[in-house]
Amino acid sequence: MTAGPTPPGSEAAGSIPPSSWELHGRALGHWFAGDHDARVDVIDDAGEIDPVQVELFFRAPDQLEPWERIALDACRGKVLDLGAGAGTHALALAARGLQVTAVDISAEAVAVMQARGVQDARCTTLPDLANRGAAHYDTIITLMHGAGLAGDLDGLTTLLEQASQILAPQGTLILDSRDPGCGAAIAELQISYQGQLGKPFNWLYIDTETLSDVARAAGFHCERLYQDDEGRHVCRLAV
Repeated sequence: MTAGPTPPGSEAAGSIPPSSWELHGRALGHWFAGDHDARVDVIDDAGEIDPVQVELFFRAPDQLEPWERIALDACRGKVLDLGAGAGTHALALAARGLQVTAVDISAEAVAVMQARGVQDARCTTLPDLANRGAAHYDTIITLMHGAGLAGDLDGLTTLLEQASQILAPQGTLILDSRDPGCGAAIAELQISYQGQLGKPFNWLYIDTETLSDVARAAGFHCERLYQDDEGRHVCRLAV
């Protein structure tokens, strides 16, 4: 089992904490290598700890939640899976016959994806793809609270602008989030794994109305595909 977070101030003097995503990728690698008790703790800015079993990121297609299947059903053509983690959604899409490029910021996560059979897995980011003028995609998908990757509302606008640079004509961006009950909310989170506490990062939660407003300003039309009683929703943004 993994240990809890390292208490503040207990790190060695002058040490640089790893990024939270580095720790996440390490946990994925350990689970894939056989440590099926691997767990990461997600810690919010109020100190609340949400333990997450790493097996969540290794589910088979028939184990996916209804909202995930709805999101995957909406994918067409050449697909970019952004923040792909262990490649669960990329593999499910490939099994449907779609051409998928799966990207993640963690090199260890990318290694796991490659070992699991993701044919095109890359260690890169959306800004890098946009800056390089990457080939255009018919669908960009980012799940598991994918809107959170934007960090805040300004970041969401930037994400949409970058996505528009690599989307094909009539391309779509599919993402999910959770309605925070106040339009949009930003949480500062950290990931802890095996006694190491990663650097904090901002995570955006947004309702469909606010998402639609931001999308419209960036030249997208927003369509809600799913929402449950707890506020989790999936939206398709079309250019």
